[in-house]
Order: sequence, then structure tokens, then C-alpha cells
Amino acid sequence: MDTTDMSFESVIKLIGDENFEGIGISVFTRTRNIAYSIAKTIRADFPNIYISLGGPHCCLLPDDAMIGCADSVVSGEAELIINKVFEEKLRGIINAPLPKNLDEIPFPDQELIDVDNYGYLEGLKFASRVTSISSSRGCPYNCSFCTRIKTMKSFRYRSAKNVFKEIKKLENEGFNGIWIIDDNFNALPNRVIELCDMIKKEKIRMDFGFQGRFIDTPKMWNKLARSGFCQMFGGIEHIKPEIVGYFNKYYNPNKWKDNVEIAVKQITDSNISLGGSIILGSPQESRDDASELINWCYDIGVDVINTNELELVYGSQLWFDAVINGFFPKERLHVRITELQEKEYLDEMFRLAWELSIKNWGKILKKIIRTKNDKFTPIITAIRWKENEPDYFFNKGHDGYGYGKRSEIGKIISPTFQNEP
Repeated sequence: MDTTDMSFESVIKLIGDENFEGIGISVFTRTRNIAYSIAKTIRADFPNIYISLGGPHCCLLPDDAMIGCADSVVSGEAELIINKVFEEKLRGIINAPLPKNLDEIPFPDQELIDVDNYGYLEGLKFASRVTSISSSRGCPYNCSFCTRIKTMKSFRYRSAKNVFKEIKKLENEGFNGIWIIDDNFNALPNRVIELCDMIKKEKIRMDFGFQGRFIDTPKMWNKLARSGFCQMFGGIEHIKPEIVGYFNKYYNPNKWKDNVEIAVKQITDSNISLGGSIILGSPQESRDDASELINWCYDIGVDVINTNELELVYGSQLWFDAVINGFFPKERLHVRITELQEKEYLDEMFRLAWELSIKNWGKILKKIIRTKNDKFTPIITAIRWKENEPDYFFNKGHDGYGYGKRSEIGKIISPTFQNEP
């Protein structure tokens, strides 16, 4: 529904037309009301269809997920058990074993992807035939705003050889763009360098984007740039030491700003297009702090500045701290900071970030022309991106998603996010 803007009614019709025996629905804490609404509608219209829920919220609160009209809830990572779940139609809460060797997991069936509507990031389409892969799971870090502290602390990663094997398979299937979507793709620089060497040796001509960390490793950034990795998104979050410490973003909050500046210079010197995500609204933040952060991102060379309002979500350290301190009851699983404190400057800051990103339009085009194999697709969307101004893309309010059009289900259900119990 997100990629195609398919209506809720169309989804129900599709289920009836295809005569499915089972439905699986992914559940995030912030989207659980949507997931439960979908499950209840399917149950009402198709009482004999087996429904299973999974995903991060089911790892955090499987009992809560069971209220969503599901036959089963899978808590954990489902690859090793999913066939049994649906073939035997298991009931209740199912604790899935954690895959330790990710190289043993089969590659996803990418032919199921609607490539015409997939591959947009911040309003720009990356390439004509785009898909995504994940090269690691879990996280070695402990950011206080993140729910993975509780759910997937164990950091596991695929070998460079295994990731390359999937890349080669996708090239043979006609894809010309790949987004590596795990947050920590470059957390192990030597693994990245090994993968880049394989790509260069086999003369793979694809465009790669990735989500990563700001790491001071010039050799890695140069290898990435020469291997088709032309775009990166990374979490800057903030530069004020008190807030960096509040987020537990870096072991030395006073050094985080310098660390990011060093890495950004290495990234931009390699001609990799850079998107930086920031979190606004922390209790320690003033309007001037937010303005300084956004202008600093622009000044050091961040091409697209992605703004997000701080959200306290069940499972994160910030959520637990807020409940312990009595800021809201434990029944509130997802709370925006503006529900607790007045942050009247946020809309202004979101617009400032957008306007500065638009100023980088020419620089982004130059990078596309200089670094990408598929130049036509992103240039066409970049032109539309600029011509539409904020009206089309700046449509997120404080919801923390990127610039982009909401799906129909989001329009229908999103008011429940504002004052959810």
C-alpha cells in the first residue's frame, strides 16, 4: 500500500480474488493500530483465512499483538519457522529461534516487487529497477531512542561473499539499483572493503545506496565510491553535547560533532551523495540549537537534511525513563515529544531543512551525472522534486517519516496516532 497507494478496498478485493489461505502482517509499534484494523477487516470478510502477525512490535509486546484478530503472533525473526507456522497453522504466540548464521537464510524473491513504484527515497527515485537487501541485523550501539536495545541487541552480519552472491543474482535478474537498508552496513569497514573489491573485480555496473555510520576510514569511502556506491543516508541526530549524551549516540558526546565533520568530508570528497537524518525536539533543545544544527548540516556538505520529531516508543530507554519519571502512563506506547513539551519552532525548522536541501539541488544533479550509471531516472525525479516545492513532499508534519506522499491507509488511520491510548 505504501509503494503503490493501493486503497484499503483494493487490498480486500485482491485477497478475495487471489483466494489466499494465509495472510502475514508486519507490525511496528507506531503502526499497530493500522495493522490491527487491517487484520480485523480481513477476519470479518474472510473468516477462514489464517492470519499471522510479526515484526518489531510482536517482539516487544506479543500479548498486545494477539488482540489484533490474529491466529498467531510470531515473536522474533521468522525465517527458520515461517513455513511451519503457515503449513500447520500454528496458534497463539510463537517464539521464533534467532538465526545466528545469516548466510544460511535464502535470498528473498525479488520478482514479487512492483519495480515501477519501488525505489523512491526522499522523493527521488534511485534507479529504474531498484530493490533492497539487508546485510546485517541487530545493532552494536545503544542509542537511547531506539527500540532495538530490547528486541535485537545481538549484532549479526552476512559475509561479504554472501552479500555479493545476492548482488550478482539481482544483476542477472535485470536490477540496476540496490539499496542496502540495514543501519550498520559499514560498521565493519573491512567487510565493506572486501565486498567492494569483489564488485570491482567482477565489473558489476549497478548503483548502490546504503544506510550507514559516520566512520573515519578514508580507504573505505574511496572503495565504496569506486564500486558504484553513490548515495548514503546516516543518522547525525544532533551535535549539542548534552543532546548527543541524552541520545547515547557516541561514547564521547563532546567529540561527536568533530567525528561527523571528518567523516562527512571523506564522504563528500568521494562524491557520494549524502543524506543526514536529525532528531529535533529534545528537552534540552532550544530553537537556536535546532537552527544551528540544520545550518551546520548544510555548511559541512550534507545534501539532503531529513528532519524527525523525537518520539518516545515502547522498548527504548527514553520511553522507560519517561514512564519512571511519571511523564505519561505505561499504557502509552508511542508519544511525541510535543505532547509533553511545547516545541513551537519545529514546523519552522522542518521547512528550513527542506529549503536548504532544495538549495543543494544543483550539487545533487552534478553528483548524479558524475557518479551514477543510471543517470536518467534520478534526474527526471530530481527535476520534479524541485518543481513541486514542499507542497508534495513536505507532507509529513511531525510524523518522523521522510518527505513523501502518504498512503491512503495512512490518511485514514493516522489521526489515531495523535492521541492514542
